[in-house]
Amino acid sequence: MLASAIIALASIQLSGKLAIEANNLPLIQPTLFTEPVEFDADDPAILYNAKYPHQSLILATDKEKAHSEPQSGGGIYVFNLQGKILNKVKGLDRPNNIDVIQSFQIANEKSSIAVVTERLKTQLRIYKVTLQGSFIDLTGSTQVFQSENEQGEDRAPMGIACWQSKGKSYAIVSPKAGKATRHLEQLELKWNPITKKIDAHSVNRLGSFSTKKETESMTVDQSSNHLYYSDELVGIRKISLTNPKSPELLIQNSQHIGDHEGLAIWNNILISTDQRKDESVYWFYSLSTNQLVGGFKTPVDETDGIEICSKPLGTDFPNGIMVAMNSKGKNFAIFDLRKFPNPNPKTLAIPRYER
Repeated sequence: MLASAIIALASIQLSGKLAIEANNLPLIQPTLFTEPVEFDADDPAILYNAKYPHQSLILATDKEKAHSEPQSGGGIYVFNLQGKILNKVKGLDRPNNIDVIQSFQIANEKSSIAVVTERLKTQLRIYKVTLQGSFIDLTGSTQVFQSENEQGEDRAPMGIACWQSKGKSYAIVSPKAGKATRHLEQLELKWNPITKKIDAHSVNRLGSFSTKKETESMTVDQSSNHLYYSDELVGIRKISLTNPKSPELLIQNSQHIGDHEGLAIWNNILISTDQRKDESVYWFYSLSTNQLVGGFKTPVDETDGIEICSKPLGTDFPNGIMVAMNSKGKNFAIFDLRKFPNPNPKTLAIPRYER
């Protein structure tokens, strides 16, 4: 009781020290937008091309149920860095979020794979993806949220973040609804030499949930092995993937007024999306201190998913890009990272957080 009172008191004191408001953040315009998807743009990922960085690709979901006609309904789109559609895979049953593993062991070779939550099939869809943007479906046994007899929306996968550690590859998945504890599922992805497919094996349940609305966006800091995920009406949750005894952290920002949506990592900064109608605000937090250290606003509409590649991507994007879903346009905004404001920890106070 005393510890809770101290935390609450500290929250009140710190919230009064914020030096800026969202209205005073710099306005950053996207460099360009992709061509639109057919139904409902949702979540992007970036497939990096080490040999020809300017030919790196954007993969993104079109969130729609499967239709009766073949190759229709929900899908995955492939865009080049000029925003042009290069390829698409249709026929998925409400694909939500997507992530990429650049180096996954398939038989005797390393390949890139895309892992997608297919909500209405309660499974992951897994594809081998070439650097030209073609897909080979390698989905094996990938049903999720079976270990504790979940039903309905407690079983329906939404968010996903991939993580590699000690030679193993994992997908961490959030449900559409789900429980207040052991909310997320960690699955190990393994090549099956008999079926020539990739299976997903449940290895852990972790994480908390407020039970208010849903959790969706998530990202992993590969350098520290911390998972960050958005509890949409509450804040950002941070947990260690390698030290289960480490306390969970809930980061809250009194300036954040919309849903907590897309998350991505830019150097030593966690970027968190403040989803607002006709605009979005992206807040910056230090990965090392959890401090709020800046941000910017943009006219991109009601952003859901975001992704960042901070490697050089050719002469147009020498510092990399951020890709952000743009609801009204059914497309994705591409930002030049050279335009991002520098984080400034001296101008902002520590946000409220609880263990």
